[in-house]
Amino acid sequence: MSLRSLPFRTLRLAGALLLSTSLMLSGPVAAEEQPPVLMPEIMEQLNISKEQANASMTALLAFAKEQMDAGHFDKLVAAMPETMALVQSLPEKAEESGFSLSKLTGGASELLSQLQEQGLNAEKMQQFVDMIVQYVKENDAEIAQTLKETIPTNVEDAKSAVLKFLQEQE
Repeated sequence: MSLRSLPFRTLRLAGALLLSTSLMLSGPVAAEEQPPVLMPEIMEQLNISKEQANASMTALLAFAKEQMDAGHFDKLVAAMPETMALVQSLPEKAEESGFSLSKLTGGASELLSQLQEQGLNAEKMQQFVDMIVQYVKENDAEIAQTLKETIPTNVEDAKSAVLKFLQEQE
């Protein structure tokens, strides 16, 4: 018996049965499969390209990885699943040895410099950080607050970090 000899209705029912079986076996759609929301919003609101948005997000994530303990950083990543590919490209956390201005400022001046290279002025930097904090807050309010306290948004914050460090060393 060939497929052509079967009635059309039988073929439709068989197709529907196959489709429903494959959907049941594949299970519910995972959160990671949801369409990205954060990055397109950043590109639109800040009027920057995808490359600029990715580079800015990568810089912020690298900074957060260096500044946060591993548990907090893991929670941050869990709150922003669409950034997983960027997170996987980050280097391992740097060793705490030697002296560097970047360590002295907590990497704040380096982060601000990288964001400026991507075309973010002071106003856009603040908006960028606020957008990310708000997005994270929707998934994990505690981590959003930790992130907000970790990320400097201007040169004054970087200077404050240097002064605080110097005062602690006295």
